Amino acid sequence: MTTKRVLLTGADGFLGSHILRKLVGNGYQVRAFLQKGRSHTTIEGFPYEPFYGDLLNEEHIDQALKGCDFLIHTVAITDIWPKRSELQRRVNFGVAKKIAAFAKKHNIQRMIQIGTANSFGYGDKFNPGDESSPYAFAKFGLDYMDSKKNAQDFLLNEANQNQLPVVIINPTFMVGEYDSKPGTGAMIVALLKGQVGSYANGGRNYVYVGDVAQVVVNALEKGQIGECYIAGNANLNYKEFFKLVGESGNVKTPKTKLPYPILIAAASAAELLSKFTKKAPLVSIPMIRIANEEQFYDASKAIKELNMPQTPIEIAVERSVKWFRENGYA
Repeated sequence: MTTKRVLLTGADGFLGSHILRKLVGNGYQVRAFLQKGRSHTTIEGFPYEPFYGDLLNEEHIDQALKGCDFLIHTVAITDIWPKRSELQRRVNFGVAKKIAAFAKKHNIQRMIQIGTANSFGYGDKFNPGDESSPYAFAKFGLDYMDSKKNAQDFLLNEANQNQLPVVIINPTFMVGEYDSKPGTGAMIVALLKGQVGSYANGGRNYVYVGDVAQVVVNALEKGQIGECYIAGNANLNYKEFFKLVGESGNVKTPKTKLPYPILIAAASAAELLSKFTKKAPLVSIPMIRIANEEQFYDASKAIKELNMPQTPIEIAVERSVKWFRENGYA
């Protein structure tokens, strides 16, 4: 049996490092598309073929895909400040278009695009959003969410019109180890440091990053071309999630829920200050608006069609807290 080779972009990232581990464990050869100058400690000790390049360079994409059977594309700029960013659009949408074209050129058997659950509408605990829920994030005016939705729409159209063999995995809010930026774990680090004094009215769907990585690898062989799969688990409001972090980290967590107008006023002041400091504000108006919403989702489709695991979110939080502390973040 011939070993299949997978090109994995962002292999040293939070999700990418988990995907690499799952690929190796399932017998795939991994060609890791990496940036020179970045730390790759999250994947040290694992067998992979490094390819150093720039995803904005078409020649690098072309070279990286030669001899590969599959493509897993995880790279995206997830910042929500500044609200509008030409580079973010080029990376999140432009690169997806280019990499899809070269995937067709090299007859890739299947392309897995990492999207976001934010490309679908959300709901409450009684009626969570799913893959049929219309996009609801345009009102926030953020290039991160808009560019990811644009990429998703383009790729699904390519699957429908031009036989691009793409499957899109749409993670919710991922929690777990190897979040070296940190990105989604920034809130956990802030809680461990005692930097969060209150909480907002909304909530999120949380999922163990290792479960998302497993469903990505499963999608190389399972699932339907031209389909999206929300990869999620537990719908929790902020008070419930903060309580989990507090219990796992043995720290006090905020007990006060601040009214929306006060939070908006604080965010306005932070944005004004950032104009003078030239640094991203600790909190922005879009962040508060998003935090005030119940972004709850249903992952039934991924569980049924892609055999997605459902690691208890308490375990995911414990692993995240342990990793951040062992690596000096908190």
